[in-house]
Amino acid sequence: MQIQDGAGLIGLGHYEPEWMLRLLSQFCGTEQALRITDELADWVDQDHARHRYGLESIDYLRQRHAYLPRNIALRSLDELLELPSMTPELYNGDAERYGLKELLLTGGIDHLNIATAPAPVIQAVLGLSAQQTRKIISLRTSNNWTELNKLLPAYHRAFGEFGAYNASNIFRIRLRKQNDPALTVLLRLTFNKSTPYEILLWHYPDTYRGWI
Repeated sequence: MQIQDGAGLIGLGHYEPEWMLRLLSQFCGTEQALRITDELADWVDQDHARHRYGLESIDYLRQRHAYLPRNIALRSLDELLELPSMTPELYNGDAERYGLKELLLTGGIDHLNIATAPAPVIQAVLGLSAQQTRKIISLRTSNNWTELNKLLPAYHRAFGEFGAYNASNIFRIRLRKQNDPALTVLLRLTFNKSTPYEILLWHYPDTYRGWI
């Protein structure tokens, strides 16, 4: 079983384009990263103005794609696979590297929790080098929070008003029994005794890094 705090992921309802570009650039070439970033922006915005590397409905029609941009926030992460420049390999990842679906949430949380964020998310949101990010992960793993705090900016938009270590009430849980397919559950804690949690999403079967 794996549990991921939603505040450790990039929420697509609250992200900034440069975060997405820096995230993608860790897994693909610059041109593909630029195209996906702008294609996503055009997929969710409500205008018909094409971003520099993006596509609007007329372009999807000309290229005979099966679906047109919905011009509204994503309902599920797998909508990303409708972007022409997205690939299943980039979305799903493999045994050696993260897939985007492990690092993003639809909607999501409006702040970042450094204590639970995977390395690629920290690097993308804070604009750090790979070396700086590895240092943060090393200090976090050894519970050396005093030294870790010295590496973090005093303020960053992604931290929100409660600082760099604020968890959320949304969690993604992945389960697998023996050789059965994996199950992904997204739930929200309600802090209500009669119904302590609300299930937001079931995804079965699911595959992800290490369980493919």
